[in-house]
Amino acid sequence: MTLALELLPALAAAFMLAFARIGSMLMLLPGYGEQFFPARLRLALALAVTLIMLPIVQPLLGPTPANLQSLLAVLIHEILVGLFIGLVLRFISMAMSAAGTIIAQQIGLSFITQLDPSQGGQSALLANFMTLVATAFVFATDLHHLALGAIHDSYKVFQPTLHLPRDDFVKAALTVFVGSFKLAIQLSAPFIVSGLVFQVALGVLSRLVPQLQILFLLLPAQIVAGFLLLMATMATMLSWYSMHVQEAYRYFLER
Repeated sequence: MTLALELLPALAAAFMLAFARIGSMLMLLPGYGEQFFPARLRLALALAVTLIMLPIVQPLLGPTPANLQSLLAVLIHEILVGLFIGLVLRFISMAMSAAGTIIAQQIGLSFITQLDPSQGGQSALLANFMTLVATAFVFATDLHHLALGAIHDSYKVFQPTLHLPRDDFVKAALTVFVGSFKLAIQLSAPFIVSGLVFQVALGVLSRLVPQLQILFLLLPAQIVAGFLLLMATMATMLSWYSMHVQEAYRYFLER
């Protein structure tokens, strides 16, 4: 099998355009784009996925741009589409971190913080733990395969030769962004209720026995009860998170 030399420029342009979208998506996608993965590994993964997907997506790229200006315009278009899809799907992964922060506040562990590379600052240790668990759960349940499907179908939903659908972009971003905060509240709802009950009981006991430091006496019990509740609800939380991840990916899968 030989490759005609005159096909090399078209093949190079197709690879460049495919890598622009796929690489920018993988830099932000949940699971693939986590900051604790080395940057070189993510770059190698983006190149490998581009090489594998190029024969599939090349017919969807349309004709090769006729000049440099057209090529740069399509290249910028592909980068923006990839960044948008990756950023929107990144919103849903932030729900676990937000839920972990709320849970840590309710069970008395908010003072234990750790550097969170994905957030670019300090966050509750429990939030980091839940982010790691959610990432491992995505790979364990093969949800990361949806990302590969979204990469392929994105060329049918957002074609390279068309203008950016700004209205669709804004609608999808707002829907997923609001849904991620709603999911964070839903995941942490049992802990919000238990924390409210604990605070009410603490206030009653403080009135009944004002000479005792009730807060310091009951803080260990609050932490233990919080961990027990976390153990009891973690499976349900991950199952609920899985459903919302699949729903978010459906925005970019061909129906």
